[in-house]
Amino acid sequence: MREFGFTSPVLIDRDDTIIAADGRVEAAKQLDMDQVPTIRLESLSSLQVQAYVLADNRLAEDPGWVSRF
Repeated sequence: MREFGFTSPVLIDRDDTIIAADGRVEAAKQLDMDQVPTIRLESLSSLQVQAYVLADNRLAEDPGWVSRF
């Protein structure tokens, strides 16, 4: 983040809950950043938010899983 900046925004829901990028938020805190770029995904239902969180976490664990579909 020091080298390249914040290149991927934090995804939040309509209640300001982090959907994706909690690790980047924690890293930003350690760097004493007081602001991070966000994209608010207001149109997602609760079920869609849950699905997105699961898929995003799964990508972090195994980036090749998507190609199996």
